[in-house]
Amino acid sequence: MAESDLAVIAAGGTLWELLSLGCVVLSYSRNAVQKRVVQSLAKDGVAVDMGETVHFSPASLVSEVRRLVNAGAVREQMGAEGRKLVDGLGASRVVEAMLHLGER
Repeated sequence: MAESDLAVIAAGGTLWELLSLGCVVLSYSRNAVQKRVVQSLAKDGVAVDMGETVHFSPASLVSEVRRLVNAGAVREQMGAEGRKLVDGLGASRVVEAMLHLGER
């Protein structure tokens, strides 16, 4: 993953790992929860929503990969946004918030 520029996945834990590494993600969804997550990330320009796995289209996949291969600035932006969104410091923020719960 760390050496990849672009990944095609079905959403899940791997999605967050790839975003934290700045990898451009084209993601399919397998259920309603994944669909909402991927749609939200796509709306924010962090990932590409490829739709549900049951509607897989080889032509659509090839088209999106070609588009991104030829759009270096778009890939750079998506990678930066992914790293910003999933910075790996979430656990520290949760612990910090828990330590200060009684202060309110």
